[in-house]
Amino acid sequence: MRDLAASISRHQHRPGRRVVAGQGSATARALGAKGGAARSEKKTTSGRRNVSKATAVRSASSALRAESIRLLAEQGHSHGVIAAAVGCSTKTVQRALQDC
Repeated sequence: MRDLAASISRHQHRPGRRVVAGQGSATARALGAKGGAARSEKKTTSGRRNVSKATAVRSASSALRAESIRLLAEQGHSHGVIAAAVGCSTKTVQRALQDC
């Protein structure tokens, strides 16, 4: 009996949680996995825009890093020295040199 009471108290409504009683999973998905409000169209659009900007910045920095790795490799430096100079791992150096 004590276990049943503990189970009921665990599953009762807690402040901050939205309860969707008797409605299907489509409603639960609309509210979000953790019970929050569904994302607005404006928030979704701005999130997509910011992802595009972040991807552009990351790819530009990757290209710059790969170019500096290639230059140091042409000068005859070892992978470890290049990794320390650029601030990345030796595996990143190996990948950058495979692509050229």
